[in-house]
Amino acid sequence: MVNSADPAELAARIMLAVEQRMLALTTEMSAPGVTSAGQQAAAARHHLASGGRRVRARLAVHAGIALGLADADIIAIASAVELLHNASLVHDDLQDQDPDRRGATAVWVAFGNDVAICTGDLLLSAAYRSVADLHSLSHLPAVLRLMHAAINAVIGGQCDDLAARAMPVHDLATYQTIAKAKTGPLLGLPVALALLLAGHEAQLTDVQTAAECFGLAYQIKDDIADVDDDRAHSGRAAKLNVVAVLAQSMSATESVLQAKQLCLANVDRAINIAMALPNGSGMMLAGLATAMVKAAA
Repeated sequence: MVNSADPAELAARIMLAVEQRMLALTTEMSAPGVTSAGQQAAAARHHLASGGRRVRARLAVHAGIALGLADADIIAIASAVELLHNASLVHDDLQDQDPDRRGATAVWVAFGNDVAICTGDLLLSAAYRSVADLHSLSHLPAVLRLMHAAINAVIGGQCDDLAARAMPVHDLATYQTIAKAKTGPLLGLPVALALLLAGHEAQLTDVQTAAECFGLAYQIKDDIADVDDDRAHSGRAAKLNVVAVLAQSMSATESVLQAKQLCLANVDRAINIAMALPNGSGMMLAGLATAMVKAAA
């Protein structure tokens, strides 16, 4: 591990390596003799160049540094979780027909539907390639299980979310199940992988719970901001939105107030659990949740 008196400097250096690794893993294997093979790599570069906060990568970096992991292992898991997240974004944009991503043209618009599907698949495959270089191979089976479980949960949440547009959700419990699955698994995975590599398997359930609470709160906050657009998004069926679910049994004003209270309750629970994780490994997650409190207040 590279020693640094300044954790922020170390984190910045590792994040730069993560960016370089994600680019390398999605562009290094163009099939020889196939003229279209480079389209997926170009589309991946286009999508990754649009930026983003890299929250999931930074969660892995913060937790990995706090837990004393080797730089190379931190880079491997941070790249993996960020690639997984970006794979889901490429596919989500296509499914939702959203033309823009982070101020840039979405992959499906710039390169076409077929390339967008293949690009998402490439990013997904690159995530698994990233963890192949972990120093501790004894942890690899558990790492792969955690990654698959997270992806499986996110896919289930996305499918349920899409189905809800044809068969609207009428109860809050169903909404919460879908919202937790859409966002929570890939927010908890970075910290979970770091804890696993550091030998703290007993805390994996706590991480999952904190991430689900944070993910639910995140979705609710977005729903409150997007409620009008979600009700009539580009002339298509309304997107799943907690305010609309609550409004079926109360006034519009009351439904927004109830949604805010639910958001804050889940944020509070996420903060409490995250702050109790070993060696301060959950402090960034707690910090993100605290920032959400201020935004939702």
